[in-house]
Parts: sequence; C-alpha cells; structure tokens
Amino acid sequence: MKLAAGKVEAFVDAFPPEQMPALVLIYGPDQGGVRDIGQRLCAAFLGAEPDPLQRADLSDTEVGGGRLADEAAAIPMFGDKKLVSVRGGGGQVARAAGDYLAAPTKTALVVIETGALRPSAALRKLVEAHADAIALPCYEADARQLAQLMRDQLEPRAFALKPPHLKRPSRALRPIAASCAARLSGWCCIKGRVAAPDFPAMRH
Repeated sequence: MKLAAGKVEAFVDAFPPEQMPALVLIYGPDQGGVRDIGQRLCAAFLGAEPDPLQRADLSDTEVGGGRLADEAAAIPMFGDKKLVSVRGGGGQVARAAGDYLAAPTKTALVVIETGALRPSAALRKLVEAHADAIALPCYEADARQLAQLMRDQLEPRAFALKPPHLKRPSRALRPIAASCAARLSGWCCIKGRVAAPDFPAMRH
C-alpha cells in the first residue's frame, strides 16, 4: 500500500503500528529526509540497545540470490526480531523484495531506502500493491511543513513562533530543518524570545 506524503510523519511517530508491515519502502528526491525516516523507523522497531545481530545492512547489489530473505529469517539467539536495511533500489531489489514478500518472516522488518521512483517503477508498483508492504514518499519539506516542525519543537517548552516568521517560502532538507528547529528551541530557552535580529547570531 501507499501512504500519502502528508501522513508519513504521523506514521513514523506512531511506529510500530499494531499491524506491522513486512517491508517498508522509503523513496523520494529528499535523500536527507529518506535517511532520517529510515533511521527513525529502524530505531523504533529495534528499541533501545538492541543486539547488533538483530540488524543487517545491505546495498542494492547484495540482495540477490535469496540473501534478503535469508537475512530476514536469521533471527539471533538472544533476540526476538530482525531488521534488514537496504540502501538503494536498483539491481535486483524489486525481484528480491517480491520473493521475500511471497513468504515474509513474521518477526522481521525490511526497510528499503532509495531515491525518486516513477509510478511505473517495478519496486514501487510491487510495494504499493502488496498488503504486507507500505511505501512512504519523501519530498522536500515546504513552508507549511517547516512551520509545523518549528512548532513541534517550541510548543512543548511554552514558546510560540509568530506568523511573520513563517511566511517566506522555503524548501529544505528535513534533517537540516530539524537541526535548525532544535537550535531555535535552545536559543529561546536562553533568551526567552527570539526576533529576526537574533538569527545571524544563532548560526554560530
């Protein structure tokens, strides 16, 4: 299945869901955002201080010959789950993902991170059509999304961001935007409020 871009953040924040997918595909032109979402999903799935053997990292050139399915099925002795992270969507990834989804390991999660994919791409079509898989599109954040990211950082600390500072359109990579939001939140804790003249000093 495919999740709308506007629902991706909520899905990631609530991960893992009650009905766990066997495979998650994260794709899009915002590679920083793709990587950030992938890291958050992996951390949420494995939990704090996981056994290193509970995770396998593969490139898109290493998944063929049944290796993807084999890695997912290799649950470590002292763990109850397995994560397989795949970087890239080329090579034999679509075929390997299809073979895996035909008989997925119930206690495993496969996360594939890749760049932009056309709707006709074999990997994207496979995941969007499969009930046990989910595709998460990741596009560059627009001004509205960046404003919400800022609010999420500030409101828990009882700070507010006034509308004049949200109007300028911007397209930024999510990790950079998140870092800026965290810095802004910390600056507010020190000064109590932040105005436009403070922004140059926040860069240092």
